Parts: sequence; C-alpha cells; structure tokens
Amino acid sequence: MVASLRAFLDGLMDYAGLFPPARLDLDPALRNYARYRAGRDAWMLGRFIVPVARLGALDAYADLFEEAPPFRFSILLRAADDPFKAWPDDVTAARAFEHQHGGRAVADRFEGKISAAIAQDRAALEDLLGTMNEHLDASAGGEGPRIYCEVDLTGGLKGIERAAEAVAARNAEAGRPVAGLKFRCGGETPEAFPSPDALAHALVLARDASAPFKATAGLHHPFPRLDPETGATMHGFVNVFGSALLAHARHLSAAELRPILEDPGSRRFTFDADGFAWNGYGANTPEVADARAAFATSYGTCSFDEPRDDLRALGWL
Repeated sequence: MVASLRAFLDGLMDYAGLFPPARLDLDPALRNYARYRAGRDAWMLGRFIVPVARLGALDAYADLFEEAPPFRFSILLRAADDPFKAWPDDVTAARAFEHQHGGRAVADRFEGKISAAIAQDRAALEDLLGTMNEHLDASAGGEGPRIYCEVDLTGGLKGIERAAEAVAARNAEAGRPVAGLKFRCGGETPEAFPSPDALAHALVLARDASAPFKATAGLHHPFPRLDPETGATMHGFVNVFGSALLAHARHLSAAELRPILEDPGSRRFTFDADGFAWNGYGANTPEVADARAAFATSYGTCSFDEPRDDLRALGWL
C-alpha cells in the first residue's frame, strides 16, 4: 500500500455500531469492535462510540478488556438543557468507568451536541469548553481534541462560524487542540443530509479558524451514492476527507471544494508515491498526515465492513 493512502486511512473510522442504521445491540457491537481491532485492518479503526448512559452495561465485558491494547472509547454526552452541569458529570462517570477497569478501558474522547443558541454565542461556548477542559485536565487526555461539539450544518453558517471561533480561542488558550467540531453528514431523513455547498463552507470555516473536526453519519461509502431509504445522496468519506485535506494543504475555497465533494467516482482521486491528488490539486504524504492529525481527525460509522469492502473493490486495499 502506498504511504499516502495509509496516512489518509490511519485511524479514520470510529465504530458506531450502536447507532442507525445498524442499531446493533451492545453485545454484538462490542464483540464486532473486539474482532476488528484484532484483525489486519485494525490500523484504520478508531474508538468505539458509546452513550454515557450505557457505560454501566460495559462492566459485563471486562473479559474483552483484558486483551491488549486498552479498549478506546469515545463517550456520547447527554443531550441536556444545561450542559454546563450535565457534561462535567458525564466526564466523572467516564472516569469512574476507567477506574473500574484498571486502565484496560480508556474513555479519552467526548462528543456532545450543542444547541443553536450556544453555537451562536461564542462566549457561552468558550465558557462551556473551558469548563469541560478543567474536568478533562485531571484525566489522561492523549493527543488531539478531547471534546467535540456537534453543530448543525443545515441551519446556516452563523452558528458554524462562531462555534469554530470559540473552539479556536479555547485551543489557543490551552496551547494545544483540546476541542473540535463535529459535522453530521447524514441521518434518517433527507433533511439530515447537508448540501455539498453547506459542507464545503463548514470545512472552510473550520480550516480558517484552525478548528479540528470529526464527522459522523451517512459516510458509509467512499463516494457519493443514492440512499434508497431516504432518497438523499449520501456523501462519500473519500470526498469529505479528501476535500478537507486539500482545504488544509492548499487553502482551497468553498467553491473549489464543492466539485470535490460532489465527484461520484474514483477516476480523479489518486493515491501514489507522491501523495494524494484530485483533478490537479494535490498534497504530498506528509501534508496528508498533517491534515489528518491537525484538522480532519476521524468519522463515526455504524459499519466497519462496508467501507473496507468498497475500498477493496476499488483495488485500494
């Protein structure tokens, strides 16, 4: 495998088997994750995403956690009217879970959806992120953002821009990337899928603010395709992350990103010894790795098999 593709896919996929459309029960989802992380493609796998309310149910799987390396979890925070109180309590619950399993389970990422009011109030979001960082500073944080705030991509750019600025300001104050944005790219209704134009502008706003992001929902396949259940066109994860790394490396505009996001096939996307390219725009392998580490961090997918099967069908793996 060429190094540029390896850098592109490294740790890209957080496993969200508990969530739609898969909606697996906890037992098969967790055992799937255990099997994936022991397999040959484990290098593409990120964290297991679990709601904070289900942490207690994980205690029954202590035997799985004995397998090295430690299980890594991203904790889905509660949807709460007052996240200033609820979210720190969720961090406390995650720390108790870690303690229960003696370091064999690590909950080092947190994801929460913020209201439109908080997204558009930069000061309020900065305060919330500061509160969270105070609680997270007392724990093992690892590298990269520890808290991702989901913002609505379908409700206009104002909230995205202010949220990106708040994340950037908090990261600058901390001297490291402690926070990031979360972009929802699909769902169970057509309205849940942001347009390519909205997604392109969100990527540019995050890039301009130096705000890292992760994505979730709808990114089951490398390239766009029609979702028969919703009638919407699903975004492709190669399109989204290819656009993001070119935005990061080449400072492309939203207008330049849109055709990359909309490209339905693999012909113009190339990974070779020189790096990654799309239709004349390119990034070398160190730039790909840097964009993945600093900007386009991961995405949540309810299937680890579908994306790998598609990549193999393309001859990329």
